[in-house]
Amino acid sequence: MQKELLGKKLKLRRPETPVKDVEQTEEETVQSKQPIMAPNGKIFYPCQYCNKIFPQKTTSITHMKKCPSNNSILPKDIDKKEPVINNNDEHQSKVEKNENLNSSGSSTENKSPEQRIRITQNVMLHCVKAPCQEKLVMNDTSIYDYNEEDSDESGDKDSKENEEDALNNKLCKHCKTLFDSPLDLLRHTRDCHNFPRTILPPDEIAKYFDSPNRSFCPICEKPIKTRNFRSVFIKHLLVHTTGLTHECGVCKKKV
Repeated sequence: MQKELLGKKLKLRRPETPVKDVEQTEEETVQSKQPIMAPNGKIFYPCQYCNKIFPQKTTSITHMKKCPSNNSILPKDIDKKEPVINNNDEHQSKVEKNENLNSSGSSTENKSPEQRIRITQNVMLHCVKAPCQEKLVMNDTSIYDYNEEDSDESGDKDSKENEEDALNNKLCKHCKTLFDSPLDLLRHTRDCHNFPRTILPPDEIAKYFDSPNRSFCPICEKPIKTRNFRSVFIKHLLVHTTGLTHECGVCKKKV
């Protein structure tokens, strides 16, 4: 009779669902939403917890990790709580700590006072050296990219070139005197070095149109402020010629 009752009880018990089946069902529920294809051929990836759609799979995954409708995400208060520790584990940890303290105390007690002083000095040195090592790592040049170092070098070169250009714009090439501004240099050249205008044929002036340095005129050495504009540079060069053949039909200006 007892065997028959046990057999009936075993039959009445429901079979336990294995863990693998439970995990599969959870995965099926999570992967219920499939990617959506638009009429233009683009694929969009929907969030499995809300109605948002993303053009890239990585963005949808990062959103799902922080989605507010995801119930699996724990609140911040729960994460900050300390884990529950059994009393037996606490007791064992306390016993181990006491044993370690007793062993260390006995080892130091057996040693002489000189050895104790050396131990304390070594401990203090170890504590002092640790932050210094961190500072050395932070100041290491290998952390920075090569592009940053190259940019610093290029910035130094540009500053040197600008300084040289500024000196050339303030230095008289006839008497080698330095002035405070390019305007003072221009006044000095007009008053002291006012030579007669040189006139050249158009063929010879055309050779200077593509000169690399446009900060001054190569014929009269007059400084030109707008050195980057080729049209202004050529306009000044045409002052040194009279054989202009082309004439504008509107303003009657010769070019």
